[in-house]
Amino acid sequence: MPGLRSLDIIPAIDIMGAKVVRLRKGISTDQTIYDGPPKDWAARWIDEGARLIHVVDLDATLGQGQNSSLIEQMIQSLPDRLQVGGGIRDLTSARHLLDIGARRIVLGTLAQTTPDSISSLLNEFGKDRIVVSLDYSSSEVMIGGWKKGSGKGLKSSLQSFQTMGVHLFLITCIARDGTLERPDFTTLSSVRSLSDGIIASGGIKDDDDIISLRKIGVNGVIIGKSLYEGAISLKDAIGASS
Repeated sequence: MPGLRSLDIIPAIDIMGAKVVRLRKGISTDQTIYDGPPKDWAARWIDEGARLIHVVDLDATLGQGQNSSLIEQMIQSLPDRLQVGGGIRDLTSARHLLDIGARRIVLGTLAQTTPDSISSLLNEFGKDRIVVSLDYSSSEVMIGGWKKGSGKGLKSSLQSFQTMGVHLFLITCIARDGTLERPDFTTLSSVRSLSDGIIASGGIKDDDDIISLRKIGVNGVIIGKSLYEGAISLKDAIGASS
């Protein structure tokens, strides 16, 4: 498709209890567990052509533990290949992940509750290594593992972070996450008009969705359940993205 920008296809590895899982709408009791250790899935996706992998510590996100040692091992075995998020609630943890080799970190709750921390990280590491996660429900940004409303709208929050110098935004439609019900194209088109650093997440079903998101002009796409369930092959998705 000449004239369209390519976009990054970013496989998701969500970790709970040291296992790879997919949740539906972020509900911890509505989960599917996939066989094999997270590091093996990461190696597989890299072998199949992924340039970047999205790793989330769901236990830390939900305040029910953490998988930090496992994730640190993954970062060190795949330096500069992982985008890491989930429960990063202080500057010390954020800096540590970047210092040991994560290409990017994804910050949601910390960004909303302590925005000055984002300015500090941007100054230290640059705009290409910091992603602000804006997970939304009915246009409100949610925090604390999607359990609490921030009181801030999606668009206004994005614009506030832009003024700080944030370039990359992970936009997740909570109602569609893990459902294969297709992305919220209307909202993604709207935020794309404000930023060319949009990473889309939630509801991606098949290659047609990848093509549609490419037409919108997003920067990247997180794929999870569709990849693990075989609805999308990583090779085909990468082909549809460029």
